[in-house]
Amino acid sequence: MTRLFISYRRADADADAGRMADRLAEAFGLDNVFRDHEALQVGMPWRSQIDDALARSDVTLVIIGPGWLQAQADDGSRRLDDPEDLVAYEISRSIERGTRIVPVLVRDAALPEAPQLPAALRALPSYQGWRVRNDSFGPDMNALIDSLDGTRRQPKGRRVWIGAAVGALAIGMAGAWWWTHEGPEVRRGSLGLRIQLGPEAEEAGGQAPRFLLSVHEPVIIRKSELPPPKRLAPGLFEVEEGNTPLPGRGERYRADVRRQPLSARLDHSPHHGRTSVCLERSPGAPTHDLRARLSCDEGENCARADDDPGHFHDCGQAVQGRAAPAWTWWPTAFAQAPNAPAWVVPSIETLRARAGTGPDFTAISLTTPPLPQLAEARAVSVQLAVNGHEVLIDGFPPDASAVDFDPKVGVRLDFGLENLNFTGAQQGMDHIDVVLRFLAGQRLVREARATLAYISLRDHEPPTTVGDPALGLRWSARAVRGNPNERWQVWIAGAKDPALLMRARVAFDQARLRVSIDGQDYPLTAHIRPPSPGLSDHWGLYVGIRQPSGQLYFILDDVASAAVCQRLAESAGRARVAGRDGYRRTIDGPRVSQPCQRLLPG
Repeated sequence: MTRLFISYRRADADADAGRMADRLAEAFGLDNVFRDHEALQVGMPWRSQIDDALARSDVTLVIIGPGWLQAQADDGSRRLDDPEDLVAYEISRSIERGTRIVPVLVRDAALPEAPQLPAALRALPSYQGWRVRNDSFGPDMNALIDSLDGTRRQPKGRRVWIGAAVGALAIGMAGAWWWTHEGPEVRRGSLGLRIQLGPEAEEAGGQAPRFLLSVHEPVIIRKSELPPPKRLAPGLFEVEEGNTPLPGRGERYRADVRRQPLSARLDHSPHHGRTSVCLERSPGAPTHDLRARLSCDEGENCARADDDPGHFHDCGQAVQGRAAPAWTWWPTAFAQAPNAPAWVVPSIETLRARAGTGPDFTAISLTTPPLPQLAEARAVSVQLAVNGHEVLIDGFPPDASAVDFDPKVGVRLDFGLENLNFTGAQQGMDHIDVVLRFLAGQRLVREARATLAYISLRDHEPPTTVGDPALGLRWSARAVRGNPNERWQVWIAGAKDPALLMRARVAFDQARLRVSIDGQDYPLTAHIRPPSPGLSDHWGLYVGIRQPSGQLYFILDDVASAAVCQRLAESAGRARVAGRDGYRRTIDGPRVSQPCQRLLPG
């Protein structure tokens, strides 16, 4: 079992060290984690206690916060320069002993440069650091634990490196990737991406889009959000990270960058919009001040920019052009072709951030009781399919959105769905196929399947148990309203027998009605809604608008609802189920119901 020594400065990172020590003790056992201030015994020489603990340790974790480098003693001198400083002694002794050292960076701290450190500590920056962020603590710690598991003492002069925190190409984000081989050192450096968007690029409210990144080589897939980009020209943006782990000699770095979606779309080429990055270190690259500058066209492969210094080169023909196999690097739980249409949907975080102004959506929660039988698992991801189409959150593979899993707590997982193509085709309901993937690093521990009988944009309470009873999976849903101006539904028929409305729905769709709104032409589609508890015992047939994105909107604003209602009134005979009984009805606030005939001009 790996034995760990945790070095930290109380005034700088006491809370961080305690939180990490608790998590590490769960993984490696309390007796295998030495936390210096907590474990030192009163009345015993501290140097001998530190030496004994280091002699029994495989790894020294040096926790570095924003105040670590310049922490001062009472007389104003820098504490690291004091030969009696506990932290300086722990690090210098670890370096002398050839112990594996992992600088762990917290709260946006940077790994110090060698000239900033006293002579005995100047080797510290040559050890690759790991970043742990508050907003991704679970995944970052799980990835760190996976890389530490099985560590063995290294002979002096040989080292195993951990490159971390999908700060990696990235630009300071959640997630992690790592190398675990003996070889040339991995250094930190600067990475810049200039991304030219396609002509259809959306910029909400005139703001620059946000970009997401997922690393899938060397080892761990992880999705993370890049910081706000700098606009260089219309449609051209730049993101840059000055303290990024870059690959060593013989290593390959591969990642995908995507624009963060703000609303769902049915993508007939799911790999479209996937911007690929692949780097290998050049033979003549320096050992310090490494830099890479890449120029990227959205949906293509990045290449060296004109101002790139040549420290790295493109990976070559293996990943050139769109001929590279799409989506072969992640498992799919559904039987469909690799390039079958898939829903690209925003994350629930994006949907929640736009609540009240963006689209309506349903927040769906999956929970279980504690699952001690899955003690090996460290993370859980969810794969989804609706009406035969797979769902890709943010356009990335499902495991890229894995969340922390604690078997003592169980599953706590949320995702959000807009209306997509839900039409209530199964007697007012649709089915969401769910596959939970319990992971230990990249190893699949268990896969569990369930199907949710779902009513779009409607609360589902209390939670319902589905799937394998041994798992105890329960699901619930809460509808979240978006734009308050979208407050109307267009009703055309009702019945106690949903089979009648199923036939009416088919007849309506066969009429192939279309409506023009603000100069754009849209197809109309019927949508079945089950009875609302306490309000009605009738199923209802409503009319929605099929969007270019593939989504069906059946909650409409004043203009769209009036246009749909007028079109129905004009085409009563052709639609066969529409006519004088068609109504426009509010869903919020005071109940208003208007016959469609009254909305005809004149």
